[in-house]
Parts: sequence; structure tokens; C-alpha cells
Amino acid sequence: MYWDPFEYMRRIQEEMDEAFDRFFSRTYRRPMLVSGESRSLAVREPLIDVVDEKDHYKVIAEMPGIDKNDIDINVTEDALTIRAEIKSEKKKEEKGYFYRERRYGSFQRSLTLPGEVIPEKTTAEYKNGILEIKLKKKYEGKTKRHRVVVK
Repeated sequence: MYWDPFEYMRRIQEEMDEAFDRFFSRTYRRPMLVSGESRSLAVREPLIDVVDEKDHYKVIAEMPGIDKNDIDINVTEDALTIRAEIKSEKKKEEKGYFYRERRYGSFQRSLTLPGEVIPEKTTAEYKNGILEIKLKKKYEGKTKRHRVVVK
């Protein structure tokens, strides 16, 4: 076995890449060993769309691989927070080898809503990895306005 002077530099580069990934993206990668190789599993915040319907806002979040019982949604008159935990475990045993892979993580995503809503009238549905939240508008298509008189 010989000494490779560039191995140390490769490890430093991998660590720097991981640090930049965490700093510049919303994705956190956690190293994991599988069959002697280092791999990363990504735990990312959901991609979210907010649609302004006539009498409600519709929030669509991509959340594949999450059990609906692990999703927590909180609503105020002007904000929405989605929290979730990701838990999965794969186990496979065959003659001559044993394989187990675990994935754990959590995230929280908060956003300010474009207008006021009635928190008690919020509904949510989770199907095929897509979370759809409907938030009833407080002013149903009307914008709350106040005319200011210039003196």
C-alpha cells in the first residue's frame, strides 16, 4: 500500500462541498455508509406554490415520502408554518450480507400569506406526496382599504 498525497486534498474538497451545499441551498445532506461507500441522503424543505383563488388561497407543497401523521400545520391570520419529520428504514437480509438503511430528519417552512385568512376554516389534504392546503380569505376577494385624506 502506498501513500497518496492527493487523498487528503480530496477529503478536504468533499467537506468544503458539503459545507457550501448546506450554506447556499435549502438542502441538508447527511453522509451515510452503504456497502463501504459514503453516500448522502437529502432532506429538503418542500417546494411550495401559493395560488390566489377567488375566496381562498391554495398552498401546494411537494412532500414525497412523508407520512401524513408526521405533518404539522399551523396557521395564523397572516402566516402558515409547515413542519414534518421524515422517518424511514429499509432492511434487507440475504445469504452472505445484511443491508440496513435509515433516514431521519425534519424541516420547518414558514411563509407570510398575501392577505389575511380565517385560521379556523383552513383545510388540508395529503395525497401521493402532495400536500394541498386551502386557507379561507378573511375578506373574500375584497381588499381591505382605508382612504387617507391629505390635509
